[in-house]
Amino acid sequence: MTSIKINPVAARYASSLLDIAAEKKKVETIEKDMNDLGATIEGSEDLQRLLGNPLISKKQKMDVVSAIAKKGKLDKITTNFLCVLVDNGRLNALDDIVVAFRRELPTRRGEIEASVTN
Repeated sequence: MTSIKINPVAARYASSLLDIAAEKKKVETIEKDMNDLGATIEGSEDLQRLLGNPLISKKQKMDVVSAIAKKGKLDKITTNFLCVLVDNGRLNALDDIVVAFRRELPTRRGEIEASVTN
């Protein structure tokens, strides 16, 4: 397996989100939200540009996050997390956070990756 380097900031945010999800017993719900967000980002060039554009105001980004949360029926934990990203100027790391979240989740579940050869 090739190792993909994860952004340390994204890894910390993903880990924090997983901590909160576990504490609230909503890991599966947040996992679904993060997978949906990942698919939404991947499928929208406009959203990708918005995430990375420092010229777009916090208010505009917050409005977009609110619209995405409402349309995607995201859990309150996920919605609040996205708002924290906007407040901290880290919305541009969302794609990396989704990747880090997906990588951390199996570890938290105690899953081990194995490959079978003949």
